[in-house]
Amino acid sequence: MAAASQQQQQQQSDLSSTPALLTTQLLQLSVTDTYPGGPAQQQQDAAAGTLQAPPVQSRAAAAGVRVQLLNAISRAAAPPATNVVHVYTNDGEWFPVKKKLLRSCIALTKAVRDSGDAAPTVHVDIDTLTFDRVLIFLEAHALQRQPPGFAVHYLPDLQQAGEQLGLRSLQEYCARLKGTRQAALGVYSFADVQRANASGKVW
Repeated sequence: MAAASQQQQQQQSDLSSTPALLTTQLLQLSVTDTYPGGPAQQQQDAAAGTLQAPPVQSRAAAAGVRVQLLNAISRAAAPPATNVVHVYTNDGEWFPVKKKLLRSCIALTKAVRDSGDAAPTVHVDIDTLTFDRVLIFLEAHALQRQPPGFAVHYLPDLQQAGEQLGLRSLQEYCARLKGTRQAALGVYSFADVQRANASGKVW
């Protein structure tokens, strides 16, 4: 009896010296595959060609599961990111944008060069959808890809956004797209239309 008591004390001493102890009991899992209506219904459906996939039911019995952690060391929370700028649009939305993506925006130079312990915040008088297109343009420019050909009705807002952000490349791109679109436009008289129709020309 004394030997058993000494052995139990030795086991408790070993457990107390362990940095982290995880004690669990195994889960007993069982999966049942039953057909609705029983085997007889299954045979009838099979004969009629209407056999259904039976539902799978799982059951887990965990009696007395116990977890004990000793001398656990928690990891400190990661510091806030400082390589981004929180840009708020005029309709209440905000974008966490990488500083390196905003380097060409002269109006945001102060925020881009900020070296504080938290991400700087700026507010721009640009709506969310327009600023989203500005980010698409900036990403294409950073990746040295051709910017998308924005539709004509987007160009005024994009050019105004470029002026507010000090983004000269966007202003020039919008002006170039406007010139291309206007050059494709033409003024035709009714007589021109009649002659084109007579010759089978399609505009």
